[in-house]
Amino acid sequence: MITVTVFHGLQYLALVMIVHVKERVARPGNETPAWRHGAAFYAGCVVLAYLLFHLWPRAYVLAGFSYAQSYILIVAVINVHHFIVDAYIWRLRRDRGYAAVAGSPPP
Repeated sequence: MITVTVFHGLQYLALVMIVHVKERVARPGNETPAWRHGAAFYAGCVVLAYLLFHLWPRAYVLAGFSYAQSYILIVAVINVHHFIVDAYIWRLRRDRGYAAVAGSPPP
């Protein structure tokens, strides 16, 4: 089950990176190559993952929770965030982000 969760997260990461790079490259006056935008996005995700999965549980432990409880709280926050992202990408079809991922023009 963990494998499915990891690959689902990687799927979302890939979709968000594609949208991010397309938006950055399309900016007027952009001279930065697309791979650099992708690398910067990936580096930001690595830093965020370190904060989320390494430092945040320690903050909960300092607040009096056990490590198990802290990871359960983090999983709950990630699930709420996932529902928000899922609604943004797949259910709000009038958004430019959906059109960029789906390859269709916005309505």
